[in-house]
Amino acid sequence: IDITADRFPELGSTHGGRLLYALGFAGNGVGPTRLAGRILAARIAGSGDSVGELPLFAHRQRFLPPEPFRYLGARAIREALIRQDDAFDAGRRPGLLTRLITSVPGLLGYRFRH
Repeated sequence: IDITADRFPELGSTHGGRLLYALGFAGNGVGPTRLAGRILAARIAGSGDSVGELPLFAHRQRFLPPEPFRYLGARAIREALIRQDDAFDAGRRPGLLTRLITSVPGLLGYRFRH
């Protein structure tokens, strides 16, 4: 299993377009893998098939910091999300630090909200 940060497969090319690749399939990967194969085949054949121009090709993953910063950041965000949920469940507004930490994923382009 190979999974990407945003759960979307990554299709692209390198070496001036001479090498095409597809990675990041997990879970229900049969359908997306077939679509990726069609996209790459259309690009190789140059057939003008519109499937080869889908925006899934050349979609790049968002930046994630290297370890150990990734682990520490993910842990801090997870704990802040738990504190935020606890505050909401108790009918309170989360504290400023909790709100700041839970806003980080949104600033990085990850979309999840209450």
